[in-house]
Amino acid sequence: MMFMILMSLVSISVSSLPFVIPLVYLWQQNRRWIPFNSRRSAHVCRFESLLVLIVITVYGLVWLYDGVPLSLVPNRFGEVNSAIIRGYYGWTVVIGSCLGSISVLLAWRLNTSVTVAFLIIAVLVGSTVLQSSVSEQAHLEWKLKNSNPSEAAGINADNLPPVKLRFELVDNLPGGDLWINGTHLGQTPFETTDRELFAKVKLWDDQEVNKVRNSQDPKDFFETPQGGRIRRWGWCPIHFLARKYETAKLYYRVDLNGVPGFSILMSQSSPRDGDSMATVQVIKLDTVFPAWEVAIEELLDRARLDNYEVDAAWLATFKSYGAFATNR
Repeated sequence: MMFMILMSLVSISVSSLPFVIPLVYLWQQNRRWIPFNSRRSAHVCRFESLLVLIVITVYGLVWLYDGVPLSLVPNRFGEVNSAIIRGYYGWTVVIGSCLGSISVLLAWRLNTSVTVAFLIIAVLVGSTVLQSSVSEQAHLEWKLKNSNPSEAAGINADNLPPVKLRFELVDNLPGGDLWINGTHLGQTPFETTDRELFAKVKLWDDQEVNKVRNSQDPKDFFETPQGGRIRRWGWCPIHFLARKYETAKLYYRVDLNGVPGFSILMSQSSPRDGDSMATVQVIKLDTVFPAWEVAIEELLDRARLDNYEVDAAWLATFKSYGAFATNR
């Protein structure tokens, strides 16, 4: 908090220099023109008051628009700021107008040096208080916006109904053995709930995560024809609305009929659960099976040799590879 206040003071001091320097210069000129205890003429009083009014007006406009005016509505009161922050700025305008009137009165009745001192103190103190209030409110709004919805609403996540999860392979191929963080869960399509999943699965530590992400063992990754690299363990950061789970360290692995799969990242969707209003989180696993690539290519080569005149056995074998064959 103190660091924020100090930085605000420095920032405001620097931004105030273009407006303070002319007043200081005028004050120095007045010292040479008129003794401090001498009465000023009405012309000098009007000139100094007008200069103070111009400086305050220019400074106020620059502050209101936060730079060069680009629209009729000042930037401080744009929709980008919340109603509370716009309220802070509204009160700032009211208080600033009052202080500006006092400054003009001081310039008329006393002298410019007193006005300059008053303006510097008012700007520094007022801007520091305003900046601290706005920063604190903006930080609070950011926390509410990015916090867990159930926490923001004061809801205990333990009282919420369980979330249905369904893990599927591409083209919803059945029979794939699914592991998450080393725990075998079952075969795809695999259905569970959030509570059941985290009751079975143990979260990995950083050492275990680095082991599966950075392993240089050839059996742990596959070099694609496009030059990419996919690994035995894909990342599985499942998103749960209104619930807090540590999913950044979840990794999945799939084997299908003994054929090892290689993955990168799952995808997630939330369709309705049949006629029910409840939704189910469908986790699509992007697993591919490179060992199938050779078999699929051999099938395609046979079809090319036969001018794509294939029999029922060929079609049945080809379709058994699902989207891995049909989407080529």
